[in-house]
Amino acid sequence: MIETKLSTISQQIDSIYNQLKENESINVSLVQEVQHQDPLVFYQVNHLYKGYRWYWKNAEGSFKMTGIGHFKTIHASSTDERFQAVEQEINRFKSSIVQHEKQPSTGVGPVFFGGFSFFSSIAKSSSWEKFYPASFVLPEFLLTLDGDDCYLTFNANMNKETDINKLKQKVEDILPSQSKQTLSPMPKRNRIVDELTYKQWEGIVNHAVRNIQDGMLDKVVLARKIDVEFNHELPIEVILDALEKKQANSYVFSFEIGDDVFVGASPERLVQVNNRSLYSACLAGSIRRGSDSVEDDLLASELLHDEKNLQEHAYVVDTIRSSIEASCEKVHIPKEPVIRALQSIQHLYTPVYAELNERTTLFQIVEQLHPTPALGGEPKGSAMKFIKSQEPMERGWYAAPVGWIDSNGDGEFAVAIRSALIQHDTATLFAGCGIVEDSDPQSEYEETDLKLKTMLSALGGNL
Repeated sequence: MIETKLSTISQQIDSIYNQLKENESINVSLVQEVQHQDPLVFYQVNHLYKGYRWYWKNAEGSFKMTGIGHFKTIHASSTDERFQAVEQEINRFKSSIVQHEKQPSTGVGPVFFGGFSFFSSIAKSSSWEKFYPASFVLPEFLLTLDGDDCYLTFNANMNKETDINKLKQKVEDILPSQSKQTLSPMPKRNRIVDELTYKQWEGIVNHAVRNIQDGMLDKVVLARKIDVEFNHELPIEVILDALEKKQANSYVFSFEIGDDVFVGASPERLVQVNNRSLYSACLAGSIRRGSDSVEDDLLASELLHDEKNLQEHAYVVDTIRSSIEASCEKVHIPKEPVIRALQSIQHLYTPVYAELNERTTLFQIVEQLHPTPALGGEPKGSAMKFIKSQEPMERGWYAAPVGWIDSNGDGEFAVAIRSALIQHDTATLFAGCGIVEDSDPQSEYEETDLKLKTMLSALGGNL
């Protein structure tokens, strides 16, 4: 039995039930504070909900959530209005939810989690056929760890016909006193399949460079994928555990749709909104880590003075600034980037801060920012057309916004890079790089190899 510090969900169920009128049916979102629980363990032990789970950890590791079960699912079809459509449906449903007590923290109560596809449509003949251009889920159970505080949210429907004893028992059963179970071993890797030859990659990059030289593009981001095949179904909990341990300062996420799971460890925040304060980031320009601190510093200095990477980074900074200035006040963006070092790669990084005006919402900012030049290119329209016509794969949710929003309109989205689509015994990994006028196909190919290492290391190997 879990000791609670606030009124229990069971007590709230009794209180609400006693106030219900005949023929009244309401959706409720009930929250209680519980003893410290690891959301990743919560994800793991509730394996019976496989296919109906999601996971989120912020880059600092100070905030984690796991959603179990689907109480409400919202999908948007192929349309350029998918951001508005999702937002309107979430707002409509949130307005019908009764919250029995004031929410004690951000990210508790009715929290929707999900994401968008890179393009406004997804080819149904692709490996992404189970995914929609936009999908968001309100879970039946939500475990939120915010610093030292831990909360359980239960979303349910209640009426006078509800068996409240069964409802309360369901809550008791979902959170037993738990310890981490032994994780399954990672299956043996059979082979890596790369359908894109280097010659094809070279041709696409050179084609992009010619477009840039002709003034049709300033920059375009090209991506490639590899399929990693194993001898057994991949355990998602093992992958998430490895990503948390190996990828410090990264957003770790997963989103399950049946047997298909989109998972990743992204270093890049798209946007966070907390009490009208907006935080974003510019992350573009890359170089490898050194074998020791001396080489690491030399490489970092090289990156900070490399014209190609500085140009690529400047496109992102300028675009994010122009995207948010009309919607925000007190915009603050440092003039020079700094280094953000990850496990196997270093990036140029510029933080962004602003205050959101009263007319603008989190989803509107997400729509304005997607895709940044770090994931699409510049000009945006021309770059998107080039990617669509030349890139020989379906991006699906890769390089698109993934994240959450709560009932106050607060939330956070990351850019879904360093990611993979897991399907039974196969993981499809994605990586991209920015192409500018002086890009070299071999160097860019090596950069994508470097970025693929994030997911490969979590899968127990290298290229």
